[in-house]
Amino acid sequence: MNIIRLLPDSVANQIAGGQVIQSPNCVVKELLENSIDAGAEDIQVIIKDGGKTLIQIIDNGSGMSETDAKMCFERHATSKIYRSEDINNIRTFGFRGEALAAISAVSHVEMLTAQEGNQMGTLVFIEGSKLLKIEPAAAQKGTSISVKNLFFNIPGRRKSLERDFHKGFSSIREEFIRVALAYPEKKFSLHHNDSDSLILFPETLLERICHIFANQKQKEYQKQLISIREENSELEIKGYIGTPELVNQKRNKQYIFINKRYIKSPYLNNAIERAYEYVIPKDRHPIYFLFFSLDPHKIDININPQKDEVKFDDEKLIYSILHASIKFALNNNYGRDTINFEKDTNFQYYSSLIQNKNKHIQDRHIADKIEQWEKFYVESQKERLYPLHEVEKELLEYDASPTKIITSSQEKKNELKATLFQLENGLVCKQIKNGIMFVHPQYAHERILYEKYIENIQEGNSVSQKMLFPEKISLSDKDFEVFLEIKEYFEKIGFSFDVKMKKQDNIIFINAHPLDMTHTHEATLLKDFIEEIKYEDATELERKKVMVAKSLAKKTSLTIHKKITKEEAEYLIERLFLCENSAYSPYGKPTYKIIDESTLEEYF
Repeated sequence: MNIIRLLPDSVANQIAGGQVIQSPNCVVKELLENSIDAGAEDIQVIIKDGGKTLIQIIDNGSGMSETDAKMCFERHATSKIYRSEDINNIRTFGFRGEALAAISAVSHVEMLTAQEGNQMGTLVFIEGSKLLKIEPAAAQKGTSISVKNLFFNIPGRRKSLERDFHKGFSSIREEFIRVALAYPEKKFSLHHNDSDSLILFPETLLERICHIFANQKQKEYQKQLISIREENSELEIKGYIGTPELVNQKRNKQYIFINKRYIKSPYLNNAIERAYEYVIPKDRHPIYFLFFSLDPHKIDININPQKDEVKFDDEKLIYSILHASIKFALNNNYGRDTINFEKDTNFQYYSSLIQNKNKHIQDRHIADKIEQWEKFYVESQKERLYPLHEVEKELLEYDASPTKIITSSQEKKNELKATLFQLENGLVCKQIKNGIMFVHPQYAHERILYEKYIENIQEGNSVSQKMLFPEKISLSDKDFEVFLEIKEYFEKIGFSFDVKMKKQDNIIFINAHPLDMTHTHEATLLKDFIEEIKYEDATELERKKVMVAKSLAKKTSLTIHKKITKEEAEYLIERLFLCENSAYSPYGKPTYKIIDESTLEEYF
């Protein structure tokens, strides 16, 4: 007996509807994309009861003829493609011809549409894929489509809508935001249960981001966004990423668009996360709004019914370009901000993004005037000058006018001539051309030492000082394994060890330490570092180098409350701005902040 048969269209449509339309936000997504494809400039979204009772989209797009108004609800009816070759050149959102057929299969649909120049439009009523009525009706240019009683014929889905009322609208709002971000030049409005949820007028992308996510603090939010712009023969990337100060506990506010289509891509997300790697806490995540423009022939968006995944012809190339672009933007972010050195940004930038030219500079001989400078920082090789940003050039070149300080009579005479001084809380204050710069000595010194240690590890050109009395350390087997993994890096920095293994003990003698290291407890330093690293997942060689350099820089740097002379402070600032990334410490703390003249004037 033959048992295989073709399903009736109504049943097939209901099954397809359940696959394509899984929740109210799927309906909103598909209808919004139809409005965009129709060239609409003003799109309204009206929701009732989280989408269970009503989902209505009203636009001023091109509208449809009577024939198209009827045909659009048929399965695989589309105006976007005609041949198989067209699938590889998709530039619109819709192309499969499944969305309206799927929606109408699981709901009651009412659509009113009209084209420009026509006095009358077309009104269509459909229930569960059955055309109930189609008739002429008065209408303005565009389309209004109402989806009522979603999943009326799928009891299980219907019950879930009643349980997840608030979650349903939250998902709808997210879909709305994704489309609104991709088209900031268009007007969008979202209404829920007769109240305005979000009204967006035509604006720039930056303004739209701030209007959606910043509430009343748009100026402050804007200062924490970094512009991204990368263009080459393969692709264009533009948008904004958050500064290291702007991180989230959850992976929200992370948006990637390919040719204005929102996509989910763990692969690209990883490229971005790696750019913030090492110092962003494990429970924090960066925010970003990134737009890729690629040749449609080089991507495949026909992966799943939701069309929110994409396959690239050359994933590794896209990954590399994105990763480098993010790191370059972070490295070049020198924001002028209010003074807050304690924001836990945990941003780290440890490797060069581009080829930097080496130049030799003349020593200003400041070190000769500082008797204790070798304890603070010793140069054992020719200095490397990286290309300076404009603000750095300004800081190094500007000779500011004298700064007045109220102090004792003799000190007052001396400091009236100064352009730099240290505050009671340890911060170093320096007058610059367009305002005042505050430097955090500890974080600045951490950055200087970190880059020095990284260079020593890579090139092995450090200078050591032998210890009069070697320090002895006894390690457990586990700690000894960790020590052997990082021993080479410590030696390249300037340490020297003798290792003696016994049956039940592992003995290490520290014979020498880096010349410029004033730490007097080398054994404690090493044991603390082993304890810190042994539970970390640092299988990659580069990660181990970074962890060694970071930890040593933090443990051997100045403290914020250490008083330093004016000459030492000047030299510290000079060394800071020779660093590859002078803006942040290895742990993501800002090394300096600038208050410009306009901000100062606002205070008065």
